[in-house]
Amino acid sequence: MVNEPGVAARRDDLDLVRSLAMTLGIALHAALAYIPGGWMVSDEQAQPLGMLVIGVHGFRMQLFFLLSGFFTAMLWQRRGLMGLVSQRSRRILLPLAIGCVTILPLMMLVNSWAMARQNAVVRSAETANGEARKESADLWAAAASGDLEALKKFAAAAPDVNAFDPVMGVTALGWTAIKDQPEAAAYLLSSGAKPSAIYKDGNTPLHTACFFGRAEVGELLLKAGADTTIVSAAGEKPVDSLRHDRNTTQYIANLVRTSIDFEK
Repeated sequence: MVNEPGVAARRDDLDLVRSLAMTLGIALHAALAYIPGGWMVSDEQAQPLGMLVIGVHGFRMQLFFLLSGFFTAMLWQRRGLMGLVSQRSRRILLPLAIGCVTILPLMMLVNSWAMARQNAVVRSAETANGEARKESADLWAAAASGDLEALKKFAAAAPDVNAFDPVMGVTALGWTAIKDQPEAAAYLLSSGAKPSAIYKDGNTPLHTACFFGRAEVGELLLKAGADTTIVSAAGEKPVDSLRHDRNTTQYIANLVRTSIDFEK
């Protein structure tokens, strides 16, 4: 490539790095369909792909920002401030504006359909399997499924019924609120579960009951003396959890594979 006098040479090496980062992005977004909470619609989980997502996501966007700053400085030096603004407006601002009135509404429509479909699938599974009563593997699974026999066994053997589950950092009592299991909640409360135990993220079982609209579990927690003034890491009291919009609530519900009766 022959450069014009006074014009900086094209950095093919940085173009290559940018292309490789974009290619990794394609692999990352494809892999999101095989890990929990990646996309609204997901396939069976594959742990190696989860490691790929973590590994790539840990540096890819930072690399893009670094390259963007470098190329922006080169563009400013070559064309001046007004040339930079003009070029970026045509290549970034204009496509963004067009996308906001074309692609974004379609994404929101598909997202709403997927959330409604996922909720219907979860409800169907709960109805068919009696709240999906699989063999409970531990205290938290027993609490989530409402399997009282398994819950009694694990609670009796557990050194602490207020322990956090190793994945989400939620107590067994919290899982009864997530999955709407009032009988299991009542048993745990009678077995020493703390109604105001604070999760790793600063929430409590009452935050959870309010967020998912679990009235029966919430009533049990209040009767057991649950603290209504605890503020989570997000700065919310339990009552504030009731104010999240439907899309946010449904999205979180889909991640933990539970259903919500919004009318109720």
